[in-house]
Amino acid sequence: MSRVDEVIEQLVAAGFAADGHTATETHKIITAQSYPLAGQVITTGGRARFARGSLYCTVGKRTVYFYTRERGKDPEQGRAFQTSDDEGIRRFIVESVGEVATANGSVRDERRGG
Repeated sequence: MSRVDEVIEQLVAAGFAADGHTATETHKIITAQSYPLAGQVITTGGRARFARGSLYCTVGKRTVYFYTRERGKDPEQGRAFQTSDDEGIRRFIVESVGEVATANGSVRDERRGG
C-alpha cells in the first residue's frame, strides 16, 4: 500500500469524505535538454481532496495539506506535512477532530484517552 493510500485511509477513518480533486494546470518549462526553448510540458494540481465540515485536506505524493474554508470565502492558511510524516498527520487529525485510526482500522478519541 502506498503512503498516499495510507493517508487516505486515516482521513476516511476520521470521518473525512472525498471532495473531488484540485484544479489542474498545464505548463511548458525550460529544461536542460530544451534550453533555450521551453520544451517540457508538465501538469500540476489534481490532488485528491477530502473534507470534514469546514476542514479540508489535499493529498499528494509528497505533501498533505490541511486548511479551513468557510462557505463562499477563500481558504485560510493551513498546515502542510510530508506524506511520509505519519505521526504528524495523525497528531494533527487528533487535534483537529479528536479521532484517529488505530492500527487495526478502528477509530478512537485520543483526547479522552481512547
